Amino acid sequence: MNYKTVTLELLQDRPPLHERLKRDRLLLAALEACSTDLRTRHLTLARQLSQSWPEASPEQTSKEAYEIAIHELRQRITVAALPDAPVPTDQLIDFLRLHTPAG
Repeated sequence: MNYKTVTLELLQDRPPLHERLKRDRLLLAALEACSTDLRTRHLTLARQLSQSWPEASPEQTSKEAYEIAIHELRQRITVAALPDAPVPTDQLIDFLRLHTPAG
């Protein structure tokens, strides 16, 4: 699973946000931060699911955890991309990171 590729695709799905990050030279930093958070969240959820769903295969729990982690990241990106989002550019990456659910 390529976390950076998925993260980049999610950012590109929100052209105004993607362009803002590019214009302000924050795209790489946002990509690194969000993809790292995506990986961490995926692994955390996979561990939690394997404990609460012992009859499931590791592949099942990993797939489910990955889908949940992507959904959470998509929600954060969607909020950050809102036209009236009160997030200054210099705080955008922190906003995306601070809203990562604790693992």
